[in-house]
Parts: sequence; C-alpha cells; structure tokens
Amino acid sequence: MPGLVGRSGQLGAWGATLRAFPSRSAFVEVVGEPGIGKTRLLTEFAAVATAEGRRVSWGGGSEFEQEVPFGAFLGIFDELLRDREAEADPLVTAVVSGQPVSSVAAERHRIYRAVRRLLSAAGARVLVLDDLHWADRASLELLSHLLRHPPAGPLLVVGAYRPRQCSPRLAAAIAETAPALDRVRLDVDPLSEDDVAELLGARAGGCAPRRLFLASGGNPFYLEVLRHLPDTAWTAGPAPALDGDLPAPVLAALRRELVDLPADALAVARAAAVIGDPFDPSLLPEVADLPEEAALTGLNTVTERDLVRQEEGRRSFRFRHPLVRSLVYRDSSGGWRIAAHDRARRALAARGGGPLALAPHVLRAATVGDLDAVALLRRAATDVLDTAPATAVEWLRGALSLLPPGRDPAARLEMLVMKTRALAMTGDLGRSRELLHDMLASAPRRPLGLRVALVAQCALVERVLGHYSAAAGMLTAELAEPDLAGTRAHATRPTAPPDAAVPTKAEVPSEAAVPSEAAVPSEAAVPSEAAVPTNAADATAPSDTAEAAEAADPTLSHPLRLELATVAALRGRFEQSRALVAALGDHANRVVVTAAHAVLAVGGAHTGAIHQARRSVERAAAGVDAMSDRELSGVLDAVGQLGWAETLLEQHAAATRHLERGLALSRRFGQNHVVTYFLLGRCFAANALGELATAVELAGDAAESAQLIASRPMTAMAHALRASAELWLSGPEGAAPWAERAVAATDRHTWWWDAAGGALSRVRLAQGRLAEARDLLADVLSRPAGCMRPTWLALRAEIALAAGDLPLARRSAAEAVDEATALELAGQRGGALVAAARVHLADGRLDLAEDAARRAEEDQHAVGQPLPRARALVTAAEIALAAGDAAAAAEHTRRAKAIARERGATGLRPPVLDLERRLGARLPRPSEPDPAGGAGVLGALTGRERQIAQLLAAGLSNKEIAERLVIAPRTVETHVTRVLRKLAVRSRAGVARLLPDSDPV
Repeated sequence: MPGLVGRSGQLGAWGATLRAFPSRSAFVEVVGEPGIGKTRLLTEFAAVATAEGRRVSWGGGSEFEQEVPFGAFLGIFDELLRDREAEADPLVTAVVSGQPVSSVAAERHRIYRAVRRLLSAAGARVLVLDDLHWADRASLELLSHLLRHPPAGPLLVVGAYRPRQCSPRLAAAIAETAPALDRVRLDVDPLSEDDVAELLGARAGGCAPRRLFLASGGNPFYLEVLRHLPDTAWTAGPAPALDGDLPAPVLAALRRELVDLPADALAVARAAAVIGDPFDPSLLPEVADLPEEAALTGLNTVTERDLVRQEEGRRSFRFRHPLVRSLVYRDSSGGWRIAAHDRARRALAARGGGPLALAPHVLRAATVGDLDAVALLRRAATDVLDTAPATAVEWLRGALSLLPPGRDPAARLEMLVMKTRALAMTGDLGRSRELLHDMLASAPRRPLGLRVALVAQCALVERVLGHYSAAAGMLTAELAEPDLAGTRAHATRPTAPPDAAVPTKAEVPSEAAVPSEAAVPSEAAVPSEAAVPTNAADATAPSDTAEAAEAADPTLSHPLRLELATVAALRGRFEQSRALVAALGDHANRVVVTAAHAVLAVGGAHTGAIHQARRSVERAAAGVDAMSDRELSGVLDAVGQLGWAETLLEQHAAATRHLERGLALSRRFGQNHVVTYFLLGRCFAANALGELATAVELAGDAAESAQLIASRPMTAMAHALRASAELWLSGPEGAAPWAERAVAATDRHTWWWDAAGGALSRVRLAQGRLAEARDLLADVLSRPAGCMRPTWLALRAEIALAAGDLPLARRSAAEAVDEATALELAGQRGGALVAAARVHLADGRLDLAEDAARRAEEDQHAVGQPLPRARALVTAAEIALAAGDAAAAAEHTRRAKAIARERGATGLRPPVLDLERRLGARLPRPSEPDPAGGAGVLGALTGRERQIAQLLAAGLSNKEIAERLVIAPRTVETHVTRVLRKLAVRSRAGVARLLPDSDPV
C-alpha cells in the first residue's frame, strides 16, 4: 500500500507552518474522528520536521492513565530533563520520577514556570501531543498555560483530538492563545473514493474500491479492517455482513473503548446493538432490562464516549460505525443476547411493529416449532426479496430451521423456491443451482404455481451461467406437460429444439463447461432442507375444482415462456422467441407487457429483425420509464434487455440512461445476478460513444463481477469489450491479451463467441497476422445472420484487402454496405462504407472512394460514434492524397487528429503520423510567420529544421523523429544540434517553451 494518501492539504499547511517557525510560534490542532488517521498524520508531521532539522518531542493522553498527573507531558518532561543544557527543577523531576509531591495543586504554578524555563533553554522545539481527548486535568491546565503564556523561545505545539470526545475541560484549555502564537486548525476528513483506490493500490471506480469506500465511509481504520473480509461477507450489497472473526488488533483497539464503561452504560450499549442501527432510545429500558433513569444515564455515557451518535434532527441514535456495533454485540453472552432479542420483539410488537421490524429479533429468539415465527419470517422475506435478497436468504433460512420436519411441506417448498431466487439475486449462483436441481428431483407437480416458479428460477440460473441448452431443455419439457395444457390457449406451443433434452443436475452442455478454478463451489452434501416429501400434494389436499382452476389459468406459463424466449433470443432463434411471447405483448399487466417487449427487442436486435426490435424497444422503454424504482426492481432483467437492444440499435443515449438506472437499482437492491449484464451493456455503449477510459473501467468491473458469479460467457464479453477499448487506446499490442482471454473464456458457436472472436480477429488484422484473423472471422460469420453481420463483413473485406485478395474484398464490402443499409443502422453502414472506400481506393476508383468515405463520416457523426468517424476521416485523407488534393487531405487529417486527441485514442497515432509525414512532402512551404507571434522564432530555420523543432517541442525522441521523417537517427542528431544553436536554447525543454502548441499526434 502507498504512503500517506489524501492528506496533501494538511501536509501543505504543515509545511507553511514549519517555514514560519521559529520566527513564529504556533499551535496546530489536528481534529478528526476515531480511526481517521490523526496519529499517522502526526507521525508524518514529525518526520518532516525532523528532516528539516527541528527537534521533536512526543507526548499525549492515554485512556488508561487519565488519573496520572501530567501524564500527557511525562515523556516530554523526561526528554527535556535529559538535555544537558536544560536547568532541571526538583519539582518537575519529582513529577517525572513518580515520587510523591506534596500540595501538587498549590505548586502547579511553579511547575508551569519550570516547564517554560525548560522549553526556553531547549531552543526551538516541536511538541507533538496525541489523543488530547484522553489527557488528564493537570496536563490540560499546563497546555492551557503554555498556549496563553508561551516560553520566551520559539515553540510549535501540535495537538490531536476527537471532536465528539472533546470534553469541556479540553475545549476550555485550547480556547485561548497568546496573540504572538499563530493558531492553525487542520480537520482530517474521510478519504475520497479516489483516495481509497490509491490506498488499496487499485483502479479508481472499480467494484472493490467502491464497495470498500462505501462501507468504510473513507475512514482508513475501518478500511483496513474491511479490506481483509472474505468475499462472502459482501453478499448483502455495500454493507458487509460482519459475522466472521475480526482481526485481533481491531478487536483490541475497539475493546479499549468498552473496558471502563459503567455497568449500566455497557448494558445500554449492548441493548442498542441488539435493537439495531438506528435505534429508538425509548426501547432501551426494556431491552437492557434497566430502570428508565439508569438507561438514559447510560445512553448519555455512551454518547459522550462517541460509541453512539444522535442522528441530526431526529430522536434516533446509531453507532459510530457498524464495526463498533458488531464488537459490542459479540462481547455480550449468547444467553443474554437471546433474552434481549426476545425483549426487543415484545417491545416492538407492543408498539405495533410489523414483520420487517420484528423479523431480526424473531430470527434470533424463536424456538423450533414456533409456527407463528415461521409465518412472520416468511412474510418478511417476501417483502424484501426484490430489494434486499441477502436479508431474505437469512430470514428464509431461519424460517426453514424453525419448521419441524414433515410439517406443512407446501410452505417448505414455497420458501425453498424463494430462497433459491434470493441466492441467485445475491450472485451465489452455484448454491442456488445446486439447491434448485435437488428440489426439482423430488418436488411434486402440485401446487402447479410453485412448480412453475421452481423451473423458471432454475432456468434463469442456468441462463446466467451460460448453460443455454440446459435452460431450454427444462423449460421446453415443462411447457409440454399436460398440466399446462390449459395455459396454451392463448399462445403458440413451443417447439423443442433438437438439443433440448432435460439435463440432470450433473449434466452440463458443452457450451457451458466451466473450469473448476472458475466455478462456484457447491455444497459438499445435499442440504437437508432441499428434500421435499413426495406426498406434498396429498398434504396440501387441493380440491379437484381448485386444481382445474389453477391448470386453466393462462398466466401460469408466462414466467416459463418469457424465460424460454430470452434463452431462444440469446441463441439466435428469434422466430421461436417471438412465437413464445407474441401473445403477451398486449397483456393487461404492464409488467408482463414490458418484459415481453424487452425480450422481443433484444432478440430482434441480436438477430437482425430490426423493425420488430425498434417497435418493441419503444413499448418496453415506455413501460420501464413509467415504473417506480421499487416496481422496476422486480423486472430488472427486462431493463437490461432493453438497454442492450437500444445500444445494438445505436440508440446510445437512451441505452446509457436505462442501463445506468438498472445498474443503480441492482446495486441498491442487492440483485448481483444482473449487475454484470448492466455493466457489459454500459461498456458496449461507452465504446461506441468513444468514452474509452470509462469503457476500460466498466470492462474491469464487469469481468470481476462475472467471475464472482462464475459466468464464463460474461467474463468473455468483458474481456472482448476491454480489447475493443484498448485497440483504440494503445493499439494491437495492448488489446491482444484481452482479446485472447475473451476467446479462451467462451465456447464457439454462441453469441458471446461472436464478440470474442470478432475482437481477436480485428486485433490480428492490426498485428498483420492475416491468416489467424481470417480463420477467426470465418467462425463468426458461420453463425446465423444478426445485426452485427455488416460489421463482420466489413472486417472480412479489410482482411482480404490486406492479403491482396481484391475479389473477396470487393464482394465482402458490397455485402456489408447492402446489409447495413437494409438494417437501417447508420453506424454499421458507416463502417461498411469505410471498407468499401478502401476497396475503391485500391481499385483506383477515386471518385467512388471519396463518396463512400464522405458518407461514412456523415453516418458515424449522425449516431455519435466519434472514433469510427475519425477512422473514416483518415480514409478520406488517404483518398485525397491519392487524388493529389493535399489541402483536403490536410483538413481531413487535422479533424481526425483532433478527435483522437480529445478521446485519448493513441491507437490512431500511426496512421495520422503517416499522413502527416506524407503531407510534409506535398504541402507548399508556409509563408513567413509574424515575428511578433510565437512562431516567429522559426524564421532562422530551414524547412527540415522547422519540422524537427516542432517534433522536439511535441516531446518526440530522436528515434521517433527518425521513424516519422524516414531519416537516419544520426541525421536527426545533427539537425537537433543546429536547431538548439539557432534558437539559442540549451535543451529540448527550451524548444518546447518557444513552441508550446506543438503536438506529437
């Protein structure tokens, strides 16, 4: 980890204070919360002062020595007395040695004078006093005296304290300072998110730094604790579950704040930890089992100690940090906690508390067989399933453990289905899948609604993991069951695909083979809770009429149809997808309508059914925009599908808006299973919009998120998108490792493979490895036609052109233009037109080439894709050069260069530099510059020397200049010597100062 981070302001102020010392004495206050880094800052201050030759003495308060007179100064006294030049005072010597001193209070004025004499004799000195909030009374009185009556010699006092634990005595001690003493207050604030990333040695904006920043609040102490927590502690979202062991130093540091608490105050703190954050103080007497007066006195004590804080403008209180609450909770005995939770449950119930308020206490206090507790936990889990799935998992686990074996099997099955869904939403897909397959193996067909929910959830998990054949097989088989015959009255019966056999839980299709190192470990044994009694249907005993009504309900099959349609869309089978949900597009329920059109939108966009996709995007967007956040939390999958469809249709602004909303909601509600999908879609849009730095960050986040849920296809897509961004940012060598990882992470003949194989093919073309580029692209183009096909055809044209296969290049470019035009996708048409322009240039048909390049640039500009637009401009410049129009070529080059500079696309540097080199030999010599202007200094140089001077000012090395101008490095050295002599400067930096506007691109 790096050194001091995020404290430049404080270090700057300290530097200024040191520069004024010893001419000016000063008192520097360092103020901040516990763990914020005050001591670390004081250490840095002392090191800087020592490095500048200042003598530094340390002292400070201690929570265990608050009754020792002058305890904060004892170390300083000892050091001063050991100074041979200091005149020792017997009274001070007695205080330091711990000898009894009579009438100390009456003699304090003598001690004050003696200390002042010692400090004056010691010369310029820096006194560092840490933890003044724990200083004893005598030390604070001495500090007050020194600040009001500083010694004759220079003195610099640095004192650190916690503002919320600043006692009235401390506040009074530092309230007044002598006029000759400068006063500086340095507030030590929490670290920013960028500071946290730097401290962790990680990329700012990444998942882990952001998560730790939110949980720690930017407090370095809490950050150091939280960074060592296992990944399993973070399933609940931004706040970790602190259920494991905390590091020993952390426990020791936090326990020091509890050791001397009065018994009633400790009971109040423990009761508050049981009640929760925030807590209502009116509950404390009952939960702590104390009289009201004693409870309020204890609350005052823990507030003064800054263990808890009152929320601003509210009656409620909360702990300083969840770590503090966690320690207080654990330090109470298990039996006391159970009783306290039961008291809290009764107190809240008496006040009309609902299931969400009662559930945390019922979970920890109820006993097996308490069916009321089971019902309450089940209801509470239902209420938070979409908004806090990790919490739902815990409450369902508790409810299942309280339900006696054999009791209410239908309720057990329903809770198990809910639990698998909640597990999947937290990102724990491995456990969810294991439990789902165990349940499917033993679950009865009644009640039918639960069976449908179970199959739909299992298929969703398989889909997210990339097991499309497994998902399609179980969904198709379930929809073909006679039980669902009545539900097909208003929809086309699905046709089972050839590979749709229903797999067992141990079978994984080839497209989904997950390496063991990437898999989420499954539980060692089948959970007992997953066993569903085979007589469950008999136990529920539904009537024949109820069964008939359930079977005739056409809505029962909707979840299965929507899931199967999504899988079919991802597999490129749009007609099957459309047939499955066509009847749902005009449903009375807007949630169903929105979900159906989202599937149609993404399926149509993937497969090239663009008109259908546009219609469905409009309907789905209207539905999503009309929903509240809470309503939308139940259909976030549809939001992701909508966003992806929009970006494939080149509606990047709308896609970004929907994807960012979905990403925020998925994080807010802990639905980790869809976070990766949103990150990938947002990254795709960022690449298209030329937001390269953002794309790289999002790709990193997406890869990390995909690996956490063990999704190889999504990991591959993240790497492919990273490769696309890196190709623009740093060229093929920077992009190649990511594209290679993408191909290694997925299986051929899937949509994910198209992205990975296409990315690597483009990189291989840029590397000149044409055979590999051609073979990779052949696999991509062997798949059914989709909306990206024009892009791949244009890439094939460029590969063929580079290989000298003009017939294939002509044919591929023409197909790309025709197909992109038919799709009415301007961005893809622009890419195809660039390929066509380059083919026309190779054929010598400059008029056609110029027209194609112009149209390509217009198309890319129309859809807001700046980097493809810059590439079209580079192509237009090459065509203009071939036509002998140097002025037009220079203008196209200038515009392409401006885009590359704005977007940081150094990958465009080679073609731009090549154009500038070629233009340098064709453009007329510029007229003599105005001597009064910045370029007037070039008048004494030859044309070649002017070129070299401009490149020197832009920061190019001799080797780079030689490569650009195609001359020998030794020739460059000769020219550089002449340039420096003629301009009367001694270095390249001097040339840069004379020519500040030069640029290397």
